[in-house]
Amino acid sequence: MAPSVKQRKIAILGSRSVGKSSLTVRYVEGHFVEAYYPTIENTFSHEIQYKGQNFLTEIIDTQGQVSELDIETRNKD
Repeated sequence: MAPSVKQRKIAILGSRSVGKSSLTVRYVEGHFVEAYYPTIENTFSHEIQYKGQNFLTEIIDTQGQVSELDIETRNKD
């Protein structure tokens, strides 16, 4: 009997312009995106096998987070 497919959600978090979307596209689609396109939110589905178990993952590529440094820099203007 084939093992059942488990579902998992993964959120990609981090500061803006650090490569979250490029890394996600590289993992899911197998190519690297070098151009920068600001992301609001993208969702990808990808099936993986880990230790003999199949997983259907929903990968949520989030918008970049504003850091304290960004806020501090804006306040200096």
